[in-house]
Amino acid sequence: MRYPWNSKSIKWYMEAEKTTSFYKRIKNMVGPCLDGVDSVLDVGCGPGSLTMELVGSYQKVEAIDISVPAVSALRERVEGLGFTNIGLRSLSFEDLPYRYEYDAVFLCYVMGLVREALMEKILRHSRRYVFLVIPSEDIKNDFNIKSLAQRLDADDSELKQPCYKEIVPVLDRLGLSYSVHIFESEFGQPFYDMEEAADFFRHYFPIFAEKEQELSQWLSESLEYVSGGYYLPNTRKSVLITIEK
Repeated sequence: MRYPWNSKSIKWYMEAEKTTSFYKRIKNMVGPCLDGVDSVLDVGCGPGSLTMELVGSYQKVEAIDISVPAVSALRERVEGLGFTNIGLRSLSFEDLPYRYEYDAVFLCYVMGLVREALMEKILRHSRRYVFLVIPSEDIKNDFNIKSLAQRLDADDSELKQPCYKEIVPVLDRLGLSYSVHIFESEFGQPFYDMEEAADFFRHYFPIFAEKEQELSQWLSESLEYVSGGYYLPNTRKSVLITIEK
């Protein structure tokens, strides 16, 4: 799934955030490690789903994302709640100066950054821990999308994604101490109507954009009717890798 943040995709994501315990679960899983931790960095924060879980627990939270719309949306949330312990910047991780250091660094589903060429830079920004949250599978199956790809005889290479099996050898080569925890969370998507659901898929899965009739049929079979609209279930299978320095 691509994440081209704009007003529409931010709205979708924040609606999905209301229905998931994914980010709270991450916070609870790392909690035992973080006694005495004062400062954290959330890399690739998007509109701030993980940031908002972290901001109430640590003295200093920094959140960065290259997307101006995403950071602006997070700033509105932070200002609305009156938090003063958070710094927000629209900035790529590659451009983050080395003088900034944190007790812990989080990278949640920013697979483009979790690669060997950047791992040493990631480690240099953390005094104690780095937490990587990444997919457990190399073929994307958000919303059981593989079933639609199979129905349309689509090339599933379009659904390939980096996963933890590619990252572990990198950590081994660097001689790092780490633990791996596989977990699942419901992370579905609410919609007002069928057309919004189709628009969502055209946005995030463009390989199906020209298959309107087939997509509509698949959605009619997959969507659950809920009060005021629809809900598309999704079991997100993820891996939390905890790197201790």
